[in-house]
Amino acid sequence: EAADDIATCGNDLLLVAEAIAQSCLMIGDTGEDYREVLSSRAKDFRTLAGLYKTRSRRFDGIVERLVGDIQEDMVSSKNTLTEKV
Repeated sequence: EAADDIATCGNDLLLVAEAIAQSCLMIGDTGEDYREVLSSRAKDFRTLAGLYKTRSRRFDGIVERLVGDIQEDMVSSKNTLTEKV
């Protein structure tokens, strides 16, 4: 669930970056300075969204390994109990 939340945040950041990029297209000649700043911000948001996506995948991997370890421990415990009986 946490990995999904992280991924959702990354997707939201991408939406914000796209909205900023679109607003850059609408700025007239008088806003050239703002366009540069906003373009930089959009790039920053895209980078941050990429980091969120990477963290989400890493978190998923950690959870899968933990679940695998827990299942292996359960199988080992069952085998040990079976051998003792």
